[in-house]
Amino acid sequence: MVCKRVTCALISVGMIILMLPVCSSVDAKAKKIKLNYSYYKMTGGYTVKLKTKSGIKVKWKSTNKKVATVSKKGKVTGRKKGKCTIIARRGKRVGKCKITVTRNMYIPNKKFTKTSLDVLRLKLDINNIQYNSVGESYINNKKSTFTLSLKNNKKKVTWGTQNKRIATISSKGLITAVSPGLTYVYAKVGKTKYRAEVVVTDLKNPNKIENQKDAYEMLKRINDLRIKNKVKPLKILNRLMRASQQRAKELKPARIEVSGLGIKFDKNFSHRRPDGRSFSSIIPEFNLPTASRVGENISFVTDTVTQREDFIKYCFKSFLESKDHRENMLSNDYNYIGIGHDDSIRFTNYHTHPCIAMFWEQLFYSKY
Repeated sequence: MVCKRVTCALISVGMIILMLPVCSSVDAKAKKIKLNYSYYKMTGGYTVKLKTKSGIKVKWKSTNKKVATVSKKGKVTGRKKGKCTIIARRGKRVGKCKITVTRNMYIPNKKFTKTSLDVLRLKLDINNIQYNSVGESYINNKKSTFTLSLKNNKKKVTWGTQNKRIATISSKGLITAVSPGLTYVYAKVGKTKYRAEVVVTDLKNPNKIENQKDAYEMLKRINDLRIKNKVKPLKILNRLMRASQQRAKELKPARIEVSGLGIKFDKNFSHRRPDGRSFSSIIPEFNLPTASRVGENISFVTDTVTQREDFIKYCFKSFLESKDHRENMLSNDYNYIGIGHDDSIRFTNYHTHPCIAMFWEQLFYSKY
């Protein structure tokens, strides 16, 4: 018997909290020009559009053109690592945006014209499970290993790993999964390094969100979106992943009421925690350093049990369709992300089909 797909319910909210000290001054003679950004962190080679909030025409200037340049229309382009200030001027009125440019560390595969690694992103599971090449599913593998090779190279190669506790690599490029997490392995030829991302999962322990396939699939979609929009990919922190999982549990209601009018929760679904505090209060609880910026996306999805495999795609699409959610996912101000979800609620919908209620959390974070 084929179960038809039922109408899905979705509630999603996005929020940002700035945790920077604020100071202000008033010039009696000339008011400041307010810009859409007072501070912006970007990667070399990428751009950002600055504009005045009032829409007035201004003249743009960069204090250091070697770090970042600005066009007549306010388009800022990062040039090299460093700091500068972009100034907007109209008469005696002035607006400023401080720019920090970081070195471009991401190299897409298409840019490798000669020597290159055969894989730039790899997923392994410590339980002898390996993802397929596009990361959409996984296949059984005899060992939790993968041999990386450097193409079009005849010189001596030195292999290394960023974190041996997550994955090791032998002198011949053999990668072995050790524990769940994200790290990078590299091949060094002379002074040149070729880097590949390695994600290690533990699918036999689904209760640990940092080990779940779903979290990494969501992360892949977010980072693919950022790369497409020329924004540096986000990294994950295990403590931040645990914090986001805790928030996902807090979003989950104890009971769901289903009727012909829809679905009703027994408590509010919001950025406030059960005790009334802001979502950002969870950061110090997991011993994370004080953040310069914290953001949160939350979402609620229901679907039939038979459509479980479509949840990630459907939820990501819902995040994407929200302006606030999209801004969080594409913001240059974040370096790290935690992803959590809770799908422990099962219920029967109005059409008597078995369903899952899934609560998603995306926790964005930047260090000072």
